[in-house]
Amino acid sequence: MRVAVWAALALPAARLPWRATPMCVMNVETPATSPAGGGRGPAPPNGGGAAAAKRKKRAPAAADPSADWGGLPAAIVASKCGAINSKLVKSADAETVLKLTVTNAEQLNSVNAATALHRIAGHLKRSRAQRDRVLRDRRFDDLLNTIERLAPRCNPRSVSDILWAFATLQHWPPSMLRPVLTQVAVHLEANAFEAQHLALIVWAFAILELKPVKLLERIESAALGQLKYFNGQNCANLLWGFAKLNYKPLTLLGPMSQRLAEPAFLSAMKPVEITDAAYALAVVGTREAQGELMGAFATRALPDTLLSSFSSRQLVLLTWAFARMSVRPEPLALWVAEIQAAHERQPLLAGDQRNLEVALERFGEDTTWLHPPKEEVDEAGEAVA
Repeated sequence: MRVAVWAALALPAARLPWRATPMCVMNVETPATSPAGGGRGPAPPNGGGAAAAKRKKRAPAAADPSADWGGLPAAIVASKCGAINSKLVKSADAETVLKLTVTNAEQLNSVNAATALHRIAGHLKRSRAQRDRVLRDRRFDDLLNTIERLAPRCNPRSVSDILWAFATLQHWPPSMLRPVLTQVAVHLEANAFEAQHLALIVWAFAILELKPVKLLERIESAALGQLKYFNGQNCANLLWGFAKLNYKPLTLLGPMSQRLAEPAFLSAMKPVEITDAAYALAVVGTREAQGELMGAFATRALPDTLLSSFSSRQLVLLTWAFARMSVRPEPLALWVAEIQAAHERQPLLAGDQRNLEVALERFGEDTTWLHPPKEEVDEAGEAVA
């Protein structure tokens, strides 16, 4: 029975508690052509370094003669699209974004469309009721149709923004599968994605339960070539996504583990990043190869480091990750004490309780405090000691 429960554990770390459409395992052929150019949309909420100097040089796409009469019309269009993007970025809510997409429907370019979707997702990520209303809005459907039509013109940043937005909205229209993933393949072929783009794309694939194996292989290869540009958040998002998709990046795992183990790099990682990375390593790594790194992670959750900054749920997941890898963390007693105190203030979520119980049992620790006896009540309504 223990084995069955243990095998079923796959707890996300600080992620959206929902299930998307069934996982789609697919192979996407890499196109031989490069995409048309384009501007840049707003940055997703994840940092990352630039790797432009290391990318392959691409020949500029041939200009459409009908789009430029001596340069002036194209410049005017670019200026108008830039102004639209500025308004989208400064929008106060999703309704404002939708109104802008309707007012400027004939002028939206690929960057505008990606920015609009990105801003809508940003506005709605903490309001489920409003999100559901927007997803039923005809104006939102029109925006999705525009994105589908303009997908072949989306630059790397826009592709990343679009996938982040769909994952954040917990919404993945089937019509987006081919155009968006094809454009991912286009930019992978051109080696055009930056570190943060690669990490967010894999994170979004995991949230949306998409497993395009060929693309994941190409992303792993691209990440290996850009590893020095990855920060802690990028590493955590990428590894977490791979782990949730049950994709083992065997070529990347060793070098990225070395990167994570660098003292200066590790000291800059936040609790959520350490927790996500530990979860991922427990799923796709091994005790022999990553056990020492897990020990280094444990040192970041001590009273004199970041222990007070870890939430009880992060400590539960951290404990689970060590138990899965069969590595007993030195500060286990401290973590359990912190979790128990938090549990007494507010009970853990049921899933967290189950995962913690299995993990503690694996370490031979007491778990009775997770299920305190309930007070009996007599017929008069008084508690019986």
